[in-house]
Amino acid sequence: MLRPEAEHALIIGPYSCLWGWEEALRSEGETDIMYLTGPRDARRERLQQRGRWCLMNKEGAHVIREVGNYYWDAVVVDESRFIANPRSRISKYIANGRFKQARFRAVLTGTPATEDDMEYFQQLKFVDTRILGYDDFYDWRHDCFHEPVTGYKWRMKLPYKAQFAGALARNCLFMKRSDVRDLEEKVYMTRKLELPHKLREAYNKAEKTLILECGEVYTKTLFDIVAWQWLRQMSSGIVDGELVSPFKVNALTEWLTNEIPGQQAVIWCWYKAEIQHVVEALSKLGPTEVIYGKVPPEERERIRQRFNSGQTLYTVGQPHCFKFGTDLGAADWLVYFASPDSAETRIQSEDRIISMLKNRTVGVVDFVTENTVEDLMFTARRDKMNRIDSMNFIVRSILEGCNG
Repeated sequence: MLRPEAEHALIIGPYSCLWGWEEALRSEGETDIMYLTGPRDARRERLQQRGRWCLMNKEGAHVIREVGNYYWDAVVVDESRFIANPRSRISKYIANGRFKQARFRAVLTGTPATEDDMEYFQQLKFVDTRILGYDDFYDWRHDCFHEPVTGYKWRMKLPYKAQFAGALARNCLFMKRSDVRDLEEKVYMTRKLELPHKLREAYNKAEKTLILECGEVYTKTLFDIVAWQWLRQMSSGIVDGELVSPFKVNALTEWLTNEIPGQQAVIWCWYKAEIQHVVEALSKLGPTEVIYGKVPPEERERIRQRFNSGQTLYTVGQPHCFKFGTDLGAADWLVYFASPDSAETRIQSEDRIISMLKNRTVGVVDFVTENTVEDLMFTARRDKMNRIDSMNFIVRSILEGCNG
């Protein structure tokens, strides 16, 4: 659409999605591609020699703020939910700043509002303030939402809901994978597990008293968030970084061995200790590689390529390392040994195994320990997804009405 009018286009997004942009642009015959990443001085030098397509990670807005002083024919914010918070510095800089002078502006995301509908505002404001008719977030919230009486959740006023969905339908392009594919891409399964008796006793005590006592481990805390981390790790059989009960690891290996032998799988964990023990077990079943925070981006890409080429049977990692724009489409199965806290991270990590080039069904499996914080998160996430699906249904209804 932009060729040949756009002389300079800026793509801003998480670092992990930039490689996908380069790959897609080169497939379209584009060669004038420049990365605005790395040390500050290197970024500034490349900025002065900017090419037709400039790819910048979202943190670059803090490193070289002068990027906003240049005129861009097009600015695209990919995985745009990182500008959804109107109070964050990066949101103020991008959504309220000079990038809005660009003739063409777009935001791209599969998860525009995972927490509440107010997350739409800054993303749509960057595109055009006329979409919602407000320039100030707080004016919009005051006029269009109910102030919470208890708690902290603002709720959209019912008369405005259809008006809001109509604004989305008129100004945004919605596409489901089913629009371009014949098969439903995901099938969900849940494996519920019981916490072993001794670990259950330690779990209940930590939950009630904020005291962690299991074997030789004894420690106290005054903070609920610390106890929450204890409980999450105990849900996987881990106490103080040590595997005190392999019940969950054993359930995973038995399932991989008996149910899907020889099939490629991505296994997401949350804590490094979980990764360590899962990798030890899976390495006995087949070629296994691991990705976590300390693995540099270049090595992550090599691991990804080996997995997609079939050299690796299992890839074990933390979902936020491959959260955006990464193709692990060779996987037949996606397994959550421990699901992430964030709904956005969950949705994005699920999409890593979806390849638009393949018509097939892939499996998503959750290993959930019953009557734990893990079980509570599983239920809360399901309820949140129902809320998101409800808004999507309203928008689709309006779109179908417009098409009619």
